[in-house]
Amino acid sequence: KMFCCVICNKLIGESTYSTPCGHVYHFKCITEWLNRSPTCPTCRTNVLHNDLIKLFMPEDKRYKITPKEELDSLMKKSQLLEKKSISNAHILNDMKKKLHETQMIDKKYNSEKFRNMLLKQEMYELQSLNLAELNKISNFKREKGHFLKTTNNIQSYLPNTSRVNVCNKNKVTEKIELSKLQLQLKPSTEKGFLSDCHFWIVNEHKELPGGSNRLYFNEQRVMEHGGILAYRYSNEVTHVICNSQKNNEVFRALSDHKKCVTDYWLSDIIGEKKIVEPWLAHHFPIPYSYNNLPCEDYQIAIVNFNKNDHFRVKVMAEIAGACVTNKVSHNTHVVISQNLEGEIIKRALTFKIPVVNVQWISDILLGEKISFHDSNKIKYQQFELCDPFSINAVRVSHLMEFFKENVMSKKK
Repeated sequence: KMFCCVICNKLIGESTYSTPCGHVYHFKCITEWLNRSPTCPTCRTNVLHNDLIKLFMPEDKRYKITPKEELDSLMKKSQLLEKKSISNAHILNDMKKKLHETQMIDKKYNSEKFRNMLLKQEMYELQSLNLAELNKISNFKREKGHFLKTTNNIQSYLPNTSRVNVCNKNKVTEKIELSKLQLQLKPSTEKGFLSDCHFWIVNEHKELPGGSNRLYFNEQRVMEHGGILAYRYSNEVTHVICNSQKNNEVFRALSDHKKCVTDYWLSDIIGEKKIVEPWLAHHFPIPYSYNNLPCEDYQIAIVNFNKNDHFRVKVMAEIAGACVTNKVSHNTHVVISQNLEGEIIKRALTFKIPVVNVQWISDILLGEKISFHDSNKIKYQQFELCDPFSINAVRVSHLMEFFKENVMSKKK
C-alpha cells in the first residue's frame, strides 16, 4: 500500500508526484482529481496544480513489488522443491542403509579373509614340518644305503671265518653306524634353538576381528622353541615378524637395523629346527600395502610342480593378491610352470597365455614392476634352472644386510 496510488490503487511507476502534504499519486490521477476538487484525496488539504512535486523513484530490487502471478509460480516452485527435498531425504536414508549393509559385508569379508590367511599360515607351517621330516628321512636312507655298500665292500676283504660270526659283526657295526647317523640327523639345538632371538611381532590386522588370534598363534610357536617375545619395541629386539614394509613400525625397525622377516620364514626355520637367513621371496615383507597388491584381480595357474614346490608358489601368488587355479581358461592371465610339458601348457599356448617360471612371481614379490608383456623376457623363459626359487639379492639388499652384519660380527 505504501507504493500504491490511493486514487487508482495501482503500483506507482515512472510518473509519480507528491502533494505538499506528503501523499503520493500518479500524475494523471492527481491532475484529474484536482480538476474536480483542489484538495488532497487523502487528508483534504488545499492543493493547486503548481504545488505538485515530481518524484524520482530509485531503481532498486528492494523497491520492486512482485506481481501475484509471479508469487503463485514461486509458491509452486517452492512446493515442488519441498517435495524433492523429502524424496531426496528418503533416498539419502536408503543410501545410508545400503552403505551400512555394505560396510558390514566388507567387515565379514575381511574377517573371513583373515581367517583364511590364518588357516593358510597354519597349513604352510605343517607343510614345512612335513618337508623337513621328509628331507631327514631321505637323507637317512641315502646315508644308510651308502653305509651298506661300504660294509659289503669291507666284508669282501675280510678273512674267511664262520658265517655266523661275520653276520653278528655286521649287525653290531650296522647298529653303531645307524645310531651315529640318527644322532647326526637330529640337530643338537632342536629344543630352544630360538633362545638367542628377541622377537617383536607386528600385529598388522589388529583392527580386524580375530586379529589377536593370529598374534597369539605366532607368539605360541616362538615361545615353544625358546624365543623371547617383546610386547613393546626396544633396542633388545633382534627380529621383527611382519608381512608388509608399508608400516610405520616396520619402517622404524628397518631404520634401527632390525631383521625384518615374515611368518613364512618363521614356519620354515621351525621345520628345519635351525636359524637360517631368508632364502625365499615370501620370507621378506612385501614392499606393497594390502590395498595395492600387484596381482590383485588376476588369475594365475600353477602347473608341473611337485607337491611342496606347488604349495610355495601358490603362497607367493596369493601374497601378491592373485587368485590361484590349477586349470587354464580364457580368464587365466599367466601360467607359472616348472617346464613346458603337458596338455595344460599346450592349451595355454593356444590361448596365447604367457607361460613363465618361478622367477616371475618371485621378482614381483620383491618389488619388481613387471607387466604381462615382460613375461617374454629370457629371464622368465628359462625352465631348467638349478635353483628356480633363487631371489634377486639386489632387490632385498636393504633387508639382507642386517643378516650379513650379524654373520660378520660372529666371525670376528
